[in-house]
Amino acid sequence: MTQRSQALDAATATTADVAALAQRGELEAAAHLAAAMVEARPDDAKVHITQAVVLSQQGRAADASVALRRALAIEPTDRRALFDLATLLAHQRRPQEALELLERLLDLGAGDRAEVHFLRAMALTELHRYDDALAAADKGLEACGGPDELRALRGGVLRALGRFGEALEVQDAVLERAPDFAPAKCEKGWLLRCLGRSAEAIATFDAVLAKQPAYPAALSGKGLAYQDLHRFPEALAAYEQALAIAPSTPEARFGRASTLEKLHRLEEARVAYEELLADQPDNADAHNNLGNVYRNIGMSEAGEVALRRALELQPNRPLTFGNLLLTLLYRPDIDRETLRREHATYGERYGRPEGRYTTWPNTLEPDRKLKIGIVSAELCQHAVAPWLMPFLEGYDRSRIALSCYSMRLLEDEVTEQIKPLVDGWAVVVGLDDHALAERIRADEIDILIDISGHTTANRLTCFALKPAPVQVHWLGYPYTTGLPAIDYTIMDDTAVHPGDEADFVEEVVKLPNGRFCYQPLASAPKVAMPPAMRNGWVTFGSFNNIAKLTDHVLDSWCSLLKRVPHSRLLIKSPSLGIGGSAATLRAAILGRGIGEGRLELRGGSPYGDMLREYGDVDVALDPFPFGGGATTCDALWMGVPVVTLPSWQPVSRQSQGFLEAIGRPEWVAKDVEDYLAIAAKLAGNPLRLQDLRLAQRDEMARSRLCDRAQLVTALEDAFRGMWRRYVERTTTAA
Repeated sequence: MTQRSQALDAATATTADVAALAQRGELEAAAHLAAAMVEARPDDAKVHITQAVVLSQQGRAADASVALRRALAIEPTDRRALFDLATLLAHQRRPQEALELLERLLDLGAGDRAEVHFLRAMALTELHRYDDALAAADKGLEACGGPDELRALRGGVLRALGRFGEALEVQDAVLERAPDFAPAKCEKGWLLRCLGRSAEAIATFDAVLAKQPAYPAALSGKGLAYQDLHRFPEALAAYEQALAIAPSTPEARFGRASTLEKLHRLEEARVAYEELLADQPDNADAHNNLGNVYRNIGMSEAGEVALRRALELQPNRPLTFGNLLLTLLYRPDIDRETLRREHATYGERYGRPEGRYTTWPNTLEPDRKLKIGIVSAELCQHAVAPWLMPFLEGYDRSRIALSCYSMRLLEDEVTEQIKPLVDGWAVVVGLDDHALAERIRADEIDILIDISGHTTANRLTCFALKPAPVQVHWLGYPYTTGLPAIDYTIMDDTAVHPGDEADFVEEVVKLPNGRFCYQPLASAPKVAMPPAMRNGWVTFGSFNNIAKLTDHVLDSWCSLLKRVPHSRLLIKSPSLGIGGSAATLRAAILGRGIGEGRLELRGGSPYGDMLREYGDVDVALDPFPFGGGATTCDALWMGVPVVTLPSWQPVSRQSQGFLEAIGRPEWVAKDVEDYLAIAAKLAGNPLRLQDLRLAQRDEMARSRLCDRAQLVTALEDAFRGMWRRYVERTTTAA
């Protein structure tokens, strides 16, 4: 065929000819003919639309979008072009642009088309405009009689609004009419996990996959349910199966990255989030999680940038703001005024929700038995649990009735230890803030305790509703929560110096002998002799999370290694056992002039084995400004001296409090030079290290740091004082 006859064919061909080729599966021929028709008839909008259809079928979404924009430049009111372009943009996760086109379609009289309302509700959902999305779905159902797709989407919007019961009714109604309708069944699976029924969710997703094995949304949902159950390898397999079917599936890409994060494969998670954001730069959830990963690999500055970007995209996200506040605690250069202001901003932004309570039905008797509640996701094998257990094991049950509201589905041996120690136990996963607040009020809790602060799975937004007349923070967050609804925070004189109380929104209650009590493992290994005695060199060590190992910390530690000839450094942390975190940290230390043979990195291990590994450490180094907690106490219990450098932040003074409690204030440094000098002096006297090993555990056991009775008494007195003040103020006001 000559070029002239080909052009004549293109000039006379119809869009039906292109469609016929495409229907026969001859996409290359259809695309070739469509391109020729565009060249021959560039001012024909229908030809451009036809080309876009073929390009879409070939998976060339970007080229199809260009063709549709050309069509709209010719005919701005063409409803087919508007709808097809909106569809493409929606699937490319560009909801704002899609929404603008859909609004134009409605203005052009397309309100009778269910698919327009469906896409509009979907775009509004993507933009987190859930109330508008629900109104759009309702409008579509009213106008179009209610196709199942739109009903299922409406249920999804109700889920996003936290109206889980209503959402489940919607999906069940759809499935009653169409039992195998995959979108509704898949959405029901997502709902079940929101309600804390993750095992049922997995079964629901499996039912979808039994009919449609290549259904990425069901695989992604299954991965998330596996994550709920901490079955992370299975979650990762589900996400990777989804991505093998549809490599660009956003939910699966995000889920895979978050699972890698849970598996402590932090470098791989970082890369996965960064790749996702390269394609979806406005994905607020990915920015949030990436910010957490950056913090957890010691890049707190980058973490702050990512989290602030997440808040720019979605300002009304208290958990994201909380992640930012936690990240700021790791910043070595943070100043007091900035940290105080940012926490106060959290309270101003999220601390005055509608529907908060101002009166309570609790009986105003100052000395009656108190009802105390604890809301936490840490009632399990968690770093906070050992600090909570001394109170749970020792409080006077004739004077206090204690209830726990657990934000965790899985229960382990620690959970089983806790349950018999309390009078009430409720798993409240799946309850929204108002439902949880109503449950707490129904239980007539007098004092409600938060032990999470701005850490994972906290319920500070429920505390903002003030479900109990007295609310307290203790243990989990070493600074102000910023939330005015929390009346008190429990601290001590070491953590909060006189005058520092102004940093706190809450009233600071200081326990006289510290707010922590260390209860060592009953089966802890025997204390080993200093490894320097057998090795011929001193080993400095840290078993802290690598999130605390900032550049300033690494600079100081490397300076110490250079100051103490032949000394070595042992760093142990769960994320160093897998993935690329170890390589990154190793490169950072070797790049500071430390020889390969002087550094050892170890991953995580069972708790008893970890304690035994302190037998390989002569002197423990506390990071700064975010110092150790249980890590410091574990080292001390195993006979290892700990050198710490406190600053103005309470989080930097935790180890100082422990050392003062056991009578070792000489290991508390005044500045970096003093820190290095103390560590070097300890390293220079192996016989002194041996003497310390032999005596330290017994001295620590007799110290106030391990005195459970005094801690329990101090807490009971503090809680009783809080309640009496509330009763006095309330009766006086009346």
